[in-house]
Amino acid sequence: MKSLTITLLLAVISIQQLQAQKAASKKPVDTIAAKQPDRLNSVYVELLGATVFGATLNYQRFIFGPSGLSAHVGGGYGYFSLMGAGGSYVFIPLGISYYIPFTPNNRNLIELGGTDTFVFGYQDHARDQFVSGNISWRHNSRSGKSYFKINFLPFIKNNGPAFNINIPWFGFSIGRNF
Repeated sequence: MKSLTITLLLAVISIQQLQAQKAASKKPVDTIAAKQPDRLNSVYVELLGATVFGATLNYQRFIFGPSGLSAHVGGGYGYFSLMGAGGSYVFIPLGISYYIPFTPNNRNLIELGGTDTFVFGYQDHARDQFVSGNISWRHNSRSGKSYFKINFLPFIKNNGPAFNINIPWFGFSIGRNF
């Protein structure tokens, strides 16, 4: 009799748990992923970051949804001056990143990736290249249409002929998803 009571009690608890799971699965999901299509496009402005001293207008394409793998390409302009040398430059960043959501609603994401920035100078016709790693925090708006991003670049390595730097750096981005 005791084992039958325990078995019935466990069966009732199990049925209640299953009913609670069914009810919870019918609730609408309030995430950025539920509001956005599988493939997202983004346009954003980045200040500093991969350009070192400049700003770029960038296009980003998410390959596997609002979190996951993305690729970006951009173009921008900046003024660079270091120890009396410098001038106006055009920047073309190319990169790939992986976004990891760290909140249940996908509004906050960590980005891990890398960027290869090509630099072309106006005055001296210089060509240069910066390679950097990216670790970023991205905060999406409630609607998922706009975002703000803080970038930390653990290293920037100059592969061009001008000079050699290897420094940590930072940048800021603001953008719009469509």
